[in-house]
Amino acid sequence: MKKLLGLCLLSLIALQAYADTGPYIEGNLGYSYITNTVTDGISTQDSQHFGFNLNTGVMFFGFGADVGYSQYGAPIYNVGLTQETAYLNGIHLAFKTQQSIGPIFFLGKLGYGWLNEGGFEIYSREIPSRSGGGLYWAFGGGFQFTPNVYAQITYEQNQGDNGIPNVNMVMMGLGYTF
Repeated sequence: MKKLLGLCLLSLIALQAYADTGPYIEGNLGYSYITNTVTDGISTQDSQHFGFNLNTGVMFFGFGADVGYSQYGAPIYNVGLTQETAYLNGIHLAFKTQQSIGPIFFLGKLGYGWLNEGGFEIYSREIPSRSGGGLYWAFGGGFQFTPNVYAQITYEQNQGDNGIPNVNMVMMGLGYTF
């Protein structure tokens, strides 16, 4: 009886490790916000936006690589009564870990993110588009509905450089493991 129970437990552990293995694709929607809201001495009026994120990667027994694209919205910069919009997006490459307890899983990502902010002109002052990279990290959790389909809630931060603000996003999404 003990051997049968041990074999069942070992099989359950092996199946859970297999669930965190394989290529995947996921899409997320959420709320993004900028933490440092001054660019070239010009402050933002609106630093909270709707955003989305698309990721793909591969996992091998709970560890893997993740690459993604995020659209963080369009911060509105203002001087006096004049306002201009600068679109903000980013890409990332990260190490990912994911561990499951039954159908519930927890994930973490750590890597490098690259942000792009569109240029704008305000009061005859040209603010050029710019790019910069920095630390990217994320954490979250989710629920595996089937061996292939899951839902998740994730928080991510992409740290800017070269005058680009840091961006945070809280999102919910769906994923598919192949």
